[in-house]
Amino acid sequence: MEKTRLIVVDDEALFREMLVRTLSAEPGLEVVGVAGDGETAVSLAREKRPDVVLMDIE
Repeated sequence: MEKTRLIVVDDEALFREMLVRTLSAEPGLEVVGVAGDGETAVSLAREKRPDVVLMDIE
């Protein structure tokens, strides 16, 4: 079974770390990138081609 690839985007470093730790423990998920801002997230998305992007909207 292929894992769902995702990128986590949030400006709060602690929240990013907690979310990555939690998601990485799930067998069907693979965190392929982490970003603290939108510009980095877009760059990562182009490079890594994730299935899902989880991001904080403020």
